[in-house]
Amino acid sequence: MVTASTFLAAAAALLAQFPQIPRLRLPGRADDLVWERLLQRDPPITTGLSDALTEVPYLDDYQPAVQVPMSKLGYGSDGVYKLFGGEFTITAESYCLRAGAHARASGNGYAYAELRGPGSEIIRHVMQHSVNARDISQPTIQMLVWAILSRTKLDTMSADLRRAAARLLDRKELSSLDGGAIGIIPDDVRARIEPRLPEPVRETLDAENRLRGLAARAGATFDQWQQLAVLPGNAEPHAGDRVIPSGRWSFHQAGFFVRFDPASFLQTRIDVSVPAAIKVTRDARGRIASVADRVRQLRIAYDEQSDQTVGGATRTVGGAASVRAARFSSVEYRDADAELRAGDPVLSWKARGWTLVGAPAGGAASGQAAFPGLTQRYEHAVVRTRDIERVLSSLKRAPAAPGDGAAVAADVANLREALAALQQEAPVKTTWRANVDGFLVQAWEASFAMGAGVAGVGADPPFDPSGVVAVPGSVTAQRLGMSPRPAGGGPQPHCRGQDSADGFEGAVARGMGVGLDQVSVTQDGGLEKIFSRTRGGCALPDSECLSEAIGQGTVPAGSLQAADYIIVGAIQQAGGTTRVTLRAVNVETGEIVAVGMADAAGTGPAAVQQATSAAMKSLTSTFPLGGVGCH
Repeated sequence: MVTASTFLAAAAALLAQFPQIPRLRLPGRADDLVWERLLQRDPPITTGLSDALTEVPYLDDYQPAVQVPMSKLGYGSDGVYKLFGGEFTITAESYCLRAGAHARASGNGYAYAELRGPGSEIIRHVMQHSVNARDISQPTIQMLVWAILSRTKLDTMSADLRRAAARLLDRKELSSLDGGAIGIIPDDVRARIEPRLPEPVRETLDAENRLRGLAARAGATFDQWQQLAVLPGNAEPHAGDRVIPSGRWSFHQAGFFVRFDPASFLQTRIDVSVPAAIKVTRDARGRIASVADRVRQLRIAYDEQSDQTVGGATRTVGGAASVRAARFSSVEYRDADAELRAGDPVLSWKARGWTLVGAPAGGAASGQAAFPGLTQRYEHAVVRTRDIERVLSSLKRAPAAPGDGAAVAADVANLREALAALQQEAPVKTTWRANVDGFLVQAWEASFAMGAGVAGVGADPPFDPSGVVAVPGSVTAQRLGMSPRPAGGGPQPHCRGQDSADGFEGAVARGMGVGLDQVSVTQDGGLEKIFSRTRGGCALPDSECLSEAIGQGTVPAGSLQAADYIIVGAIQQAGGTTRVTLRAVNVETGEIVAVGMADAAGTGPAAVQQATSAAMKSLTSTFPLGGVGCH
């Protein structure tokens, strides 16, 4: 029979999930010291709102123009994605990590936090190993997660849950499940103790107790589990809540930015922005003179007579005693790829606009008459500086040194705001002017990552979704664990023989001179996108086809090696013409090393093949692909 002390251990674990509620000293049949020890026990997952410390409000208005589906890149056997400088997205299977809580809070977004708690490794491995167990359904995995979170003994679980656990966990982990498990709490014990607990704890305790009963019942349906584990409606406001806007980005300690958009607790869109290798150069007076990568370049010249002190001491710029305002004499932005695609002229202004130099520590600015809008821009810079310092101080790495990437990020943000004002004051008509704003956001991200101590900004960071938790702004709403598995089983693979010979996939494959298993085409917002992986100039199988081949035991020799380049492209059709644009991207550095573009009359598969073939010839004139060594 379960004792009152066992019950109180569970109650203590639940209380730990609500740090805003004072710890209780509950009467019982053991001495007070035993109760105190029991009340210090943590639940299997402790991640909560207090762990979400790296929100980046500055990026709230950032919407990436083009994102690469992570499912096209593929993942390792451990469910880890290898990314590179750029924008990525995946709609992944996600999981409820708190039984007896509301699905979400109305109007609230989600922030990033690490998966933590004494049961975090077990839960992480369940989600991580699900990528190699596609035959186990997501509902079954979610029921297993709920059973683990509610401390259900393994030998009391239903046969289906025991089989799933045996596939997803090793022997040591299976054995550890019983270490903190409890049985179903008798009604008389609950009746005596529950009235002394806060309402949120009672609800969760009751849900977990009933879930343990379901876990032992053969044939219990997912709907029955969900009715107990997920409370209907939105969570009510609670002490400790904070506002997290929808679409909020957070900084991930691996060196990139991430945000979440759940459609439900079972399906979440994850967007990842990886800083690219973008170089920011200052002039002799500490002003940003250029921002450049291999394809894009922003160049700024200043009116040497215009620099004026407008604010107090800077907080992050080493050696600078004050915040200055500097007038532009010229601003010029070139995007070789955009010029190639759209034929637009260079974006430029002469003798217009100004920017702040330095990150203000606070106080007010002077000089509004000489620099219209100064007060507002200065206030914005103060807020941005505080946000940068808040995030950097929460990281495990050593604080950034004065004058490093954090200072550059502050000035890039100042420059971005200056160019946005300049575009409003003196618009330059070009179809790709928005590119400069996205480019400066990426430069800000790279500078921020350097300030955070990230080594090798622009290299390929690993992204392990199973170690990530999406935390809402409500302390009583669901926290969501992420899985590497694409929701719905992921896109259907474009493998050899599966696509129509006269379809887009076949036309692109023939135009690129590869097989259908080496290229994939996906549609995003009506735009057909092309993805192909290469190694040593040879095309590799598409990641989804490779996964299928592994399952069939028919893996081609050499196909398991990692890609060193990826070919990213798009098919655009308008006015009876098809345009194919291709880019070769270095996976390690994120650099665009070659660009190819071509047009063809018509909009059918023949036109797609013709345009693709011509674009490939343009691409390979500077970036060789294929050859007798490829097969």
